[in-house]
Amino acid sequence: MQFRLAISIIVSAMMVGCPVVSAQPAPERDPHLQPGGGRFQNNPEVVSPVLLTRPIYECAQTVVVNGYVPDAQIEIYLAGQPNPIGSATASEIANQPIKVATPFEIGQVITAVQVAGGVKSKPSNAVTVTSYKDDYPAGLPQPRLNPAPCYDCGRAVGIADVIPGAWWKVFAEDPLAGGGFGPKTEIGGNADFAYTFVNPAFRKGQRITAQSGICRDVSPGSRAEIVQSQPSSLPGPVVDTVYEGAPVAVVRGPASSPLLNGADIKVFTDNMIPNPNQVGGQPTPGGAQQIGLNPRGKGTGNYWATQALCTASAPGPKTPAKPCSQLPAAKIRQPLPGDTIIEVVEFVPGSRISIYAEAEEIGDGGGAQVALTRAIKEGEKISVVQSMGRCVADLVYVANAGCGDRDPKVCSREWPAFRHSGLRDAQQPFDSPLADPQQVKTLKVKWTFQPPDDPRGFRASAIVHQGRVFIGNGNGRLYAIDAASGNLLWQYPKAGDPALRSQYETVSAHNPSSEGLPASASIGRVRERDAVIFGGPDQSVGRKLGSGRLFALDPATGAEIWKSPEIAALNGLTPGDGRELHENIGYSSPLVIGNRVYVGIANHADSPIQNGRVASVDINSGNIVASFDFKATSTRGGGIWSSLAGGLLGNAIYATTGNARLWNGGSQPQPSVDHSLSLLRLNAATGALEWKLKPVPFNMDDDPDWASGPTLLDARCGATVASTQKDGWSYAARAGAGAGGNPVVRWQFPPTGIPFTSGTHGDTRYLIPGAAWRDTFITTTGGYTVEAGQVPPGFTRLHALDVCVGPSGPVRWVADIPGTRKNTAYQLGPPTVTRGIVFLGTAQGHLVVLADPSVWPPAGSICDNPEVLQADCVPNGFRLVPRPQILADIDLDPGNTSDRIFTEPVLADGRVFIATTAGVLYMLEMAR
Repeated sequence: MQFRLAISIIVSAMMVGCPVVSAQPAPERDPHLQPGGGRFQNNPEVVSPVLLTRPIYECAQTVVVNGYVPDAQIEIYLAGQPNPIGSATASEIANQPIKVATPFEIGQVITAVQVAGGVKSKPSNAVTVTSYKDDYPAGLPQPRLNPAPCYDCGRAVGIADVIPGAWWKVFAEDPLAGGGFGPKTEIGGNADFAYTFVNPAFRKGQRITAQSGICRDVSPGSRAEIVQSQPSSLPGPVVDTVYEGAPVAVVRGPASSPLLNGADIKVFTDNMIPNPNQVGGQPTPGGAQQIGLNPRGKGTGNYWATQALCTASAPGPKTPAKPCSQLPAAKIRQPLPGDTIIEVVEFVPGSRISIYAEAEEIGDGGGAQVALTRAIKEGEKISVVQSMGRCVADLVYVANAGCGDRDPKVCSREWPAFRHSGLRDAQQPFDSPLADPQQVKTLKVKWTFQPPDDPRGFRASAIVHQGRVFIGNGNGRLYAIDAASGNLLWQYPKAGDPALRSQYETVSAHNPSSEGLPASASIGRVRERDAVIFGGPDQSVGRKLGSGRLFALDPATGAEIWKSPEIAALNGLTPGDGRELHENIGYSSPLVIGNRVYVGIANHADSPIQNGRVASVDINSGNIVASFDFKATSTRGGGIWSSLAGGLLGNAIYATTGNARLWNGGSQPQPSVDHSLSLLRLNAATGALEWKLKPVPFNMDDDPDWASGPTLLDARCGATVASTQKDGWSYAARAGAGAGGNPVVRWQFPPTGIPFTSGTHGDTRYLIPGAAWRDTFITTTGGYTVEAGQVPPGFTRLHALDVCVGPSGPVRWVADIPGTRKNTAYQLGPPTVTRGIVFLGTAQGHLVVLADPSVWPPAGSICDNPEVLQADCVPNGFRLVPRPQILADIDLDPGNTSDRIFTEPVLADGRVFIATTAGVLYMLEMAR
């Protein structure tokens, strides 16, 4: 369902009279587009339920609704009352606020319907009214005028950090001749809307503040803004293409820059008499703006705009209008079986969106989310038709419900692989109570499991398949556990049989990757039956020291299906001896794609480093695939310390590699073949290198292993791979074929430049794999501070980075994780996410849950360079972004300081499974 973010201007991205997000780079060619929109027959009896945003807080007198047909009648109902308590005619906006007759009370249940063409929809999702004090126990956040500054003659201003349902007001104080300011005068205000017009207009030198309130609580006043002179130059704005029948035009600054804050925008056309003719206008708080058109757009002539403060700009460039025949298709995210809401990622503002399953219409609404009249079924062909008045787009977006060509584990409601699937996006895509911001606050430990013999710490995360949990322990045994009860089902090797351990554990200079089974297992299909596949050491092969191999077991019994030959050779135990092979599977979890299993090879403790490799075995036999070969260098280095990714784009897998220049007690000149410190795309059939991204040149290699691994995203801008290197810089690139052996880089964060020519690029411990949801890469990264040589601050933070925006502004939000030790490495485990609810463990043994600000209102704002104070953020060239709400902070074992978490929270069937270095696996569920 759609949730409310009522505090940020960008939230109102598809409102008439509201700012919209900046224009995005052109996506890659989309195979989902097909002609034939006119062949679909509209069923007038089908009207989508609307989406009621939440939370709804006590004392509020507005609700926010989405997903409606333009011009439909929207009605708000209180459970137990037959008549609506509020109603309005839907305009072409998204996030439309609707006023109700009386303030809400805790415990009331609210729903909404829409009436379109005389047909009433089914009720929306039901929202129970709650107390805002549950989310803001310390009081209302300080509101923020956004964007700043305010300009002389400006007639609108935006707001941020106001909670849903609260009123907010804007005040002006005139400057006094002798200094100081006069009394406050209210000049504007609103509720559940991201900006307000002001009257009278701002005057230079005024002091402007804002305040919000709900019930009897009033927020602190905002930081004051002094009204500035208008800019010396007012550029002519640009109008996006206006299509025939469009009720709105989107206006931006030149080259998608923001409009001037508070400017009065006017839109003109030459397709009617008189020529030119103003057809729309209103003040804007800044950013980009939707302007209502009267009359609606025509498919002929041109549209252009001006912006004015005390003076007006010259007219902007003329944008040719386009006829109905050129109305584009609306685009959606991949639909999955069971979905009851379609997410629309591209559409023309003000359009109507119709959803068809085969020839049956199952949705009719508008905006970024459209609810369906029934759930989608596996394999159904979903078609999306966009219309504007009587104009129906010929191009249709078509997608088959399900995983299609992607890794089928993507479609699991359980957790069948490390990071959930081969995409390594750590995303549970299906709805469950874990995706409910209210319900996750009630998570409780239901059972714990500890290995019955010689328990060691867990470095491997659990996987879950068909009601069983599988996890390897540092003691060298894999355990199968009943997911509901926590009872042990079987273990491998069996009790009394030798454990899977490496003799390198006896070497003092080893690390946890040498201990037992540190990598997660994966589920695969072996000869038409399921198998648990994992890698580990085995003293029965090679030199009998614990070389690495892969195992495939029956999930029900633990019986062996196959064991691969030796994959990672260990033929000596002498630290630093370059004549010995010290290869190690270590933390690399098997990647199961089609009839192949892939695993990365690194080493034992860099003493010395080994040549990084990718091994591939046949899934049915376990035999090594001789036709596949990848080595990172021509000598040594480039170890693969993390899990490979694949299953998004056809015949490609992705890897990240370690250092090559120096190691414990050794160094070497640059190898003739050097794929170290790189993000790689490899041919899945042969291992051939297809492209590499190598930001740190060999001469600057001070051990910044690229150890977090790749994350794949099916993003609105196309297939994308993202990752964070150990030096603290993060990257997003197109996952498709590159050019000249290089990928198309979407951004580097922070945007320092590729390749580096300076800076610190050493062993600085940004090692944690990222998660992905929608177009957002959630990662532990150094952020802007690493450019200044301040490496540690990011160790206790999550950054959410939009992979589809330019390098200057990918940060969507920043979260400082509570209870962690500042400026200290190894504080956070890998994050996981389900529908915007983010889970992660900490070194203090806590499970922390937070909410993406698009699904639950944030706690406030933070500079996207968090080491900079809010007051200094924008003046120093940074941006203020949301600070997510912490929904839960659960101490799994109070008083136990050794219960550190380096594993991922596994999200399966409404349960959370998380393991600790104290050797305990926890299962948490909602309180009932």
